[in-house]
Amino acid sequence: MSLDELADAAGQRWTAASRRPVGVEAPDPVWVLGDEQRLRHAVDALVENALNATGPGDRVMIAARVRDRRAELVVADTGIGVAAADAELIFERFVRGPCTAGRSGTGLGLAIVKAITEAHGGTVSLTGGPGAGATFTLSFAPLLPVGRPLRSRVALR
Repeated sequence: MSLDELADAAGQRWTAASRRPVGVEAPDPVWVLGDEQRLRHAVDALVENALNATGPGDRVMIAARVRDRRAELVVADTGIGVAAADAELIFERFVRGPCTAGRSGTGLGLAIVKAITEAHGGTVSLTGGPGAGATFTLSFAPLLPVGRPLRSRVALR
């Protein structure tokens, strides 16, 4: 599946739904072996969280890229950020950050994002901090070198 197309579609969908611009940086094709519906669910959860943690003057960005031969899907915002003490806890089930007060939710969104990412052989990480926004990066298994054909180990007769 194409992470760049997934990012572009999510950006368009969330811009229309939220009436706020959701930027996309996905200039090159980024391919992974994955379940499109589940990965869409993961990126939607991250973008929804980013929109909830930002105000009208803040930015939300989705990126698909290859870094160090790994496919990455990134959702970043310039919102309130996440305190270091909360950074690991927010991936646990039923944990809600302090910025969620007054909002409905179960505290399952980021736990589901983590489970989906790990089911695809990937990892999820968070960078940023209070007042510095948040950047969630989903990183997936190494990609095959470009231009190198797949070779079957099964001999055909």
